[in-house]
Amino acid sequence: MKAVSFLNSVRTEALTGRLAADVERAKQQQRFETASAPKLTAMRRASLIESMLMRRDLTAGMEGMQFNGRRDLYEALGYQRTLTVKDFRDQYKRGGIAKRIIDAFPRATWSGATIIEDETLSKETAFEKAVAAFFQKHSLWATIKKADTLAGIGRYSVLVIGAQGKPDSKLRRAGSVAYFSALGEDRARVDQYVVDPSDPRFGMPQHYSISIGPKPSTLSPISNLDPSRAIHFAEGALEDEVYGVPRLEAVFNYLFDLAKNVGGGSEAAWKRMDPGMHVNIDPTLDFSEEEYDLLNREVEEFQHGYRRFLGTTGVEAKQFIANVSPFGANMDAVLRLIAATSGIPISILVGADRGELASIQVRNDWTDTILERRNDYAIPTVRKLVDRLIEIGALPKPKKYDVVWPPVSSLDQVSKAEVLKAIAAANRDQGTLTGRVIMTTNEIRREVLNLGPIEDQQDSEAIQQPVDTPGRGKASIPGARTTDVPSDSSAPGEKKIVKRKPTKKSEE
Repeated sequence: MKAVSFLNSVRTEALTGRLAADVERAKQQQRFETASAPKLTAMRRASLIESMLMRRDLTAGMEGMQFNGRRDLYEALGYQRTLTVKDFRDQYKRGGIAKRIIDAFPRATWSGATIIEDETLSKETAFEKAVAAFFQKHSLWATIKKADTLAGIGRYSVLVIGAQGKPDSKLRRAGSVAYFSALGEDRARVDQYVVDPSDPRFGMPQHYSISIGPKPSTLSPISNLDPSRAIHFAEGALEDEVYGVPRLEAVFNYLFDLAKNVGGGSEAAWKRMDPGMHVNIDPTLDFSEEEYDLLNREVEEFQHGYRRFLGTTGVEAKQFIANVSPFGANMDAVLRLIAATSGIPISILVGADRGELASIQVRNDWTDTILERRNDYAIPTVRKLVDRLIEIGALPKPKKYDVVWPPVSSLDQVSKAEVLKAIAAANRDQGTLTGRVIMTTNEIRREVLNLGPIEDQQDSEAIQQPVDTPGRGKASIPGARTTDVPSDSSAPGEKKIVKRKPTKKSEE
């Protein structure tokens, strides 16, 4: 116990000493930089601000430390303490469910987006036609979605507007745009910040250094790109408008846990399914070296599946037996932590293949999340882009415009069938008690099926002539009944709505 206590005290003193030394070096460097700051350029001052903030974050990075520094959970569990854009990109490429976490929000957010000038008009306006043609020509909605995805991989992304003029000049009346390009944080670096406190863009990027083209690219990087030629995407920014929060940052440790569960569980299952064998050689036999080599080869061929028998003399071979332990419960627990942290319902995150279809409530919650994201993040970002295009003359100037989406239906066909079944049962029970229905046919078509009304049918709350249904007794159909009798206004065999007056029996 004394030895353990001594080791713990030594480790604590060493860790405390390292932290104190790091803090003292940071203070000395800060004093030096403060003394020489008047001699520095504006670009250097902005770089100092960022580096000082980074050092402060490093000295304060004590996540996972317990018992006054005697236990480091991050070190014990193999977690990375410092994460870079490359780490997030690697997870996106080969991290399995990490790609789903990053793609889920952009895919749901931008589906069906459009820009309208006046929703009260039945005809498309000149502005709406110009916007639709411009967005289609440049595949702009798809590029916006890419920029949103890249912003989720890193802390921000940039949508570059390729137009005439030098890259370091302010984008003015361009008239036309050559291209749009979405770049992630690692390919659109902020070189300089606005350091004038009186500037409305104080603290925002003053210039970017960008690299366009495939990696490795033969194209030269572009330095000092003016911010008027780029739209900045950053979601979840709290203390500034430049750096958002990578979507994988909060779940990164859980992704490691999931990899350990899946990889370790799979490897353990593989080893337990083929646990090996014990080969007992009779010690009284005189085996030559060639015979040992031959036996070793035959055993290896058996283990690797090249042969299904062993021919031995004086050798007893026994196959080990081991039970395969399931690891699905551990994996599900980590998945639920990832779903809760990322804000994506687990049934949406892993899909229906897991055997757990999303309930109506879960879909409604997910729909509310996407609607909130559209209002708080997507619409302001698109407005910045469209306003910039109007300003440079690439789009005509409207009286006003809105970014809209089609109505969101959170019900799939199976869910709609369940709702219709419930409404039918409620109408039947209500009809039995009061002779009236809760929802008419046209109301059901409008609210549940998102269909137009049946023109020939008058909505009525009265229950009509009961119809005999085999095995169920009598069921009532609200408003009308259908027959297969053709008429002048319908095609042969087409079902026609026939209005009927309530009978005395139904009125009673």
